[in-house]
Amino acid sequence: MLPEYRVDPRVQYLIDHFEDDIITADHGLRYQVYERVMAEHAAEPKVMQIAHAYHAFLLEKDVTVLPHDLLAGQLHYYGYATAMPLSAPKGVPEKQADRKPMLLNYENYEVRKEMDGYFAVTGKTWDSPEGRLFRRMLSGRDHGLYGRYNIGHNIAGYERVLTCGFSKLIEEGEAALAAAKTDAQRAQIRAMLLSDRAVVQYIRRYADSARRAMATAEPMYQDTLRRIAEACEQVAEGRPETFFQAVQLLLLVHDAIICESVTGSLSLGRLDQILYPYYAAELRAGTIDFDGASVLIDALWVKFAQLMQGFQNVCLGGCDENGRFAGNDLTVMALRASRKTMFDQPLVSFRYHPDMDDGMWNEVQDLIDTGLGFPALFNDAAVIPAKIEAGAAPEHAWRYGVVGCVEPSLGGLEYSNTEELRVNWAKVLDTMLSGGMCSIRGDRMPIVKPRDLGEIQSFEEFYRWYQEELAEATRLGIRCANLLDSTYAANFPVPFMSSTMTGCYDSGKDVSGGGGVYHFSSLNSCGVADAVDSLMAIRELVYERKLVTLPQLAEICRNDFEGHEGLRLLADNLPCRFGNDDPETDRVAQELTNLFFRVTTEFRNPFGSRWQMGLYTVDSHSFMGEKTGALPDGRHRGLSLANGMSPCQGADRQSPTAVVLSSVKLPQQHCGNGLVLDMKFNPAFLKQREHRLGVRELIRTYFALGGLEIQFNVVSRETLLAAKADPQKYRNLVVRVSGFSAYFYNLSSTLQDEIIARTEYAG
Repeated sequence: MLPEYRVDPRVQYLIDHFEDDIITADHGLRYQVYERVMAEHAAEPKVMQIAHAYHAFLLEKDVTVLPHDLLAGQLHYYGYATAMPLSAPKGVPEKQADRKPMLLNYENYEVRKEMDGYFAVTGKTWDSPEGRLFRRMLSGRDHGLYGRYNIGHNIAGYERVLTCGFSKLIEEGEAALAAAKTDAQRAQIRAMLLSDRAVVQYIRRYADSARRAMATAEPMYQDTLRRIAEACEQVAEGRPETFFQAVQLLLLVHDAIICESVTGSLSLGRLDQILYPYYAAELRAGTIDFDGASVLIDALWVKFAQLMQGFQNVCLGGCDENGRFAGNDLTVMALRASRKTMFDQPLVSFRYHPDMDDGMWNEVQDLIDTGLGFPALFNDAAVIPAKIEAGAAPEHAWRYGVVGCVEPSLGGLEYSNTEELRVNWAKVLDTMLSGGMCSIRGDRMPIVKPRDLGEIQSFEEFYRWYQEELAEATRLGIRCANLLDSTYAANFPVPFMSSTMTGCYDSGKDVSGGGGVYHFSSLNSCGVADAVDSLMAIRELVYERKLVTLPQLAEICRNDFEGHEGLRLLADNLPCRFGNDDPETDRVAQELTNLFFRVTTEFRNPFGSRWQMGLYTVDSHSFMGEKTGALPDGRHRGLSLANGMSPCQGADRQSPTAVVLSSVKLPQQHCGNGLVLDMKFNPAFLKQREHRLGVRELIRTYFALGGLEIQFNVVSRETLLAAKADPQKYRNLVVRVSGFSAYFYNLSSTLQDEIIARTEYAG
């Protein structure tokens, strides 16, 4: 029997003083150091410039262990613009907890900077065929057709570092350097070695800081500070010998990786499996117990929370190499840590297994009931085959963790650019109805063949045209992404992260340049249900009921239904909407998703690997929606699109079961890059035992039918409306947005309205 849930006073102190403990002095320092040091080493290869700058930054940045800290390490956002495609920092608020994140969005990601890097490496220009292709992609991106955020989104080799220690990692690098055959390999390996040695020095700085803190700390803090100092001294080069040292090293490696690359979803992988051997060994020796280990996991959660909206994902549960459920004490500790701390970080994912006992189910559902949006549930029986289909070996596929929102990834082995490319299905339809022009800005869009809408005689003809345009828009995006990826590592390498990944030292390549074991590319969707519902509305209103002609409907949409509210309401309330188990609607959704997947199979990326499909949106459904005009399904111009592969907001009018039955019609077995199916329940509904058990059976049924992912918002419409009206009163309200959770007050008004509008199941 596991101990009951409780919060240790030392952890409660960390929670209560969370905002006071955030150190902001270094937010702009990284940008300044990189700019200076890269200029000093301008004659060297780019990867060495970046490694020198990284080394200098780790020596210059603030390193502080506070007297009441239980672990060393501080997670921050920094000014990353010099070394990667991000716009320059625009100033940093004094309190991190009061800020709206500035870097983690598509608007600050400069695809043009990637394109300029491509030209610098290849010698081509904007007037070349590639340049003209890039112009079309940029036009589509600026108008909401494409999204790309090719930073972070990886699970580094945490387990590899813990198993080897830095001394062995450096030995491996020195051997690889001696065997390297080309100047490019030697430069890459030297950069990785310099980065590893920089991190060794960085960890030692934390040891020194802990010892300095001991000089003035009260007696009650002395033992913990000494333990931190000794742990940092041990793991600076050696392997961890205790559970505490393993937790400490994992946190400091994560800290160091975030210093190198903006945490666009830099995730931890299967934390309960990575740390369990150290816990089990001490448990057998009698030197640790459940409560003692829980304190460390709780303290780790507080450290993760310093990176507000950092999309750091921790994956729990799942199977072992023999297919047996691998949940353990640390699984429970981690689930409880989120309940105790109630922060938006880390994101928590849980790998469902049919052999889970009631105790584990209760831990999972207790966390769901908090309303944090954790954990997102994944089905091993769907994810593992999807990863194998993408190209992962079976002996690796079962090890998957989750990157960022919902992207299954093989920690330490795989680099998959999980936010490589997103295509807005609804914008394709919007552009077709607007004569090839953007309905918002009036600019020409990269559509293949605009047509006279009055000449289209049947729904089948229009539907075929839509399929052609969706496929061609997708192909254009993939071609551009492949070109950009071919030179990405030459311009934006990550030598420290690469050193942690299996294969990079041996290959002498950066992980972003194909140096690891797997390097997939990823194609994601937006506006799936909006496109499907709009196609069904066109079929119903134009070709079956003949209430309007197609040109008339297009004009009505361009004018945002002004003067046609009756028609808009009719379209909005049609029964043939995705999520209601309507056979014809689900068939269209299935056909389009299969088409989207088939396009990925036409391509290989620059490293010879597959493109994999994802049906999730992060927050793209909000800002892509702002750039999408009114749609035939009754959606007004500029409103948010559907979240992931979920139904449009408020369109699922039958039951959760109907949503599940519609969703499993889509080819989820092809979603190697994940998907989002979101449901919202009123908190009062789940307080009743029979309803709680009903949700459990809903999850089991969905997964038995082949579902891959499902997640829950547990919050009432009334609470959300109150939080929007009085954000200061509800500053601690966390909600599930898409594949991530965030503080409600910190979301855009468009996203807030989208979450409020979702169907709420209350009985």
